[in-house]
Amino acid sequence: MQRLEREQQLTAQEKQQALRTLGKYRALWTEVAPLDEVRNTAEQLLGKHGLRAADALQLAAALVWCHTHPKGKTFIGGDSKLLDAAAKEGFTVVRL
Repeated sequence: MQRLEREQQLTAQEKQQALRTLGKYRALWTEVAPLDEVRNTAEQLLGKHGLRAADALQLAAALVWCHTHPKGKTFIGGDSKLLDAAAKEGFTVVRL
């Protein structure tokens, strides 16, 4: 979100709305530590989707969390490439 604002792809008002939306979901998410399984999955995702390393780790953590069964699971974010990759992996995406 900070990057989008810095690159002037997100207005201050849009950022505030995104932060409010994020706050609603914050209590619902589960954090996944960067285990070997997450790292290995991220490496595969880098070649498959052309993501940045941090985005690949985020998507990999989500896949590990749902035991690689993303159907019916929600992936939330503001980066189009990451969300497109998440959708291709089977997640329902929510764009901030």
